[in-house]
Amino acid sequence: MNLEDHLGDITRKARAMSGVSAEAAAKAAGLTVAELEALEESGAAARKPNFTALAGLIGLHGGKLEGIANGWVPSEKDPSATTSRRWARYVKPFPRCASIPVPKARQWTSATGRTISFTWAVCA
Repeated sequence: MNLEDHLGDITRKARAMSGVSAEAAAKAAGLTVAELEALEESGAAARKPNFTALAGLIGLHGGKLEGIANGWVPSEKDPSATTSRRWARYVKPFPRCASIPVPKARQWTSATGRTISFTWAVCA
């Protein structure tokens, strides 16, 4: 599984959200502003940045940022196993769906004042 954002995207977005200038981020990373801009554009750096200092400045975890720079990607998950466990808490099977009405499972009023109801049944 690949990440949607590369190292530069993550760094640029975190820097923008934390309001840190390119100059301050470059100084913390031990890079020039041009090198930081190249890193943010391509995801690759000409030399190794100080990830711990950069991450601390822009609100990220230094070890995890360095892991992404070193090629870390999320492991593949079996979606069927996750989905089954997640829905098992909410959905209870009915032995005879044809003769049992489907109950209202959840109701709440949203901020707009509308009432939303969900109904479902799983036939065994």
